[in-house]
Amino acid sequence: MACKFCGPKLSLCGLILSVWGIIQLVSKTPEIAGRALVLVLMSFLIFQTLMGVFYSIKAVALLEDLPLEEGAAHSIDSFVTEVEAGYSQVRVTTLIH
Repeated sequence: MACKFCGPKLSLCGLILSVWGIIQLVSKTPEIAGRALVLVLMSFLIFQTLMGVFYSIKAVALLEDLPLEEGAAHSIDSFVTEVEAGYSQVRVTTLIH
C-alpha cells in the first residue's frame, strides 16, 4: 500500500525548479556552487549509508520496500526466511550504490 504525497505534475514542477535553481547558483557564484555540490554529494552518501545500516538491523519500517512475492510464503518459517533474504539483498545493493 503506497501513500503518494505528490503526483507526477508536482514532481515534475519540483524537478524543473531544482534544476533552474542549480543553474542560477552555478552562473552567479561558482565558488559557492562547488561547496554546495560537495554538500549534496556528502548528504547522498550519508543517506545511503544510513539506509544500509537500517536494512542491516532489519528495521520493520522498511519491510514494505523489500522485494517479496505476494502470497508466496505458506508458513511463518518460509516468510521469515524470505524476509531475511530480502533484507540482505537490499542491504547489499544499498551499500554498493
